Parts: sequence; structure tokens; C-alpha cells
Amino acid sequence: MRRIFWSLVVVLALCAVAFFRIVPAVIESNMNRIDGKPLLTVSPEAEALHRSLNIVDLHSDTLMWDRDLAAPSNRGHEDLPRLIAGNVTLQVFASTTKSPKGQNYDSNPSDSDILPALLIAQGQPRRTWTSLLERSLFHAQKLDIAVSQSQGRLRKVSDQGGLDQLLALRARWSSV
Repeated sequence: MRRIFWSLVVVLALCAVAFFRIVPAVIESNMNRIDGKPLLTVSPEAEALHRSLNIVDLHSDTLMWDRDLAAPSNRGHEDLPRLIAGNVTLQVFASTTKSPKGQNYDSNPSDSDILPALLIAQGQPRRTWTSLLERSLFHAQKLDIAVSQSQGRLRKVSDQGGLDQLLALRARWSSV
């Protein structure tokens, strides 16, 4: 009887590890694929032009996933090293607070939300499991932490003055 009990405990522990550590990464990898193909060859002229531009990306769901934005990742759309390598000047981070079942662009029901299971699996705070506001506040907190740990490589822009400062910094970096 004792052997059965401990076997059950081990099986449940392994299932918990799989649910909390493996499942979220697999979901993100499947939803946000990197094809792994070699990058196209770019002419020196095109590369020089790209480096001279202020690249802006107006949407990223990165904050909804359980990973360090500053660390390189082999999954997801972006991380800070890839933003820097891609010469991205400004990235708008979305706060995904709800995702309806089925993802039907013509008719999404307002009464469904598939995110709570993902939030629980990622170990997000309990307050985020049922509150859209708390989900967004948690994303803002994650971004603030990423900014504070980025050693100045990531800046939060929340007004015109912040944008002006960012563009002035970029102009100085480009001239170096």
C-alpha cells in the first residue's frame, strides 16, 4: 500500500512538472514558431539602409509568456537580443488580457477565455487568473522589471518626451 502511495505521488509530481514547466513552452513554441531557416543574404547597401532607419514594431505579445525578455530565446517572436540585432528602435508591447476560444475573427464569443489555464501553468500570480485588469498590471510589472534589468538597453517610453529622448539617443548611437 505504501509503495502504491509513493508511486502515485511521484506520478503526480512528474505531471505537475510537465504542466508547469513543459506545457507553456510547448504552447508558445507552437503558437510563435521560428522556422529555423537560414536568413536571406542581404546586400551591403540594403544592410546600410536598414541600419540608418528607425524601425518600429507596433505589436508584440511577448509579455504574456513566461520567459525573460532580456535573455536570448529559441522560441517566440522576440527577445531583447533579437530586437537589438534587428535594429528595432521602438517596440510596442501589448498586454494580452483575454483570448477567446477558437480565435474566429468573424465571430468571437465574449464569454470565453482560454488564458486562465496558461496563466496557471506558467505560475502567474493567482490574482491574474480571473481579472483582466490584474493580467495587464502584471504585464506592466514584467516590462518594468525587464527595463530595470536591461542595463539601459531597453527603455520605457510613455510620452512624447520619452520618445524624443529615445530618438536623440539613437541618433548619437548611429553617429558613433
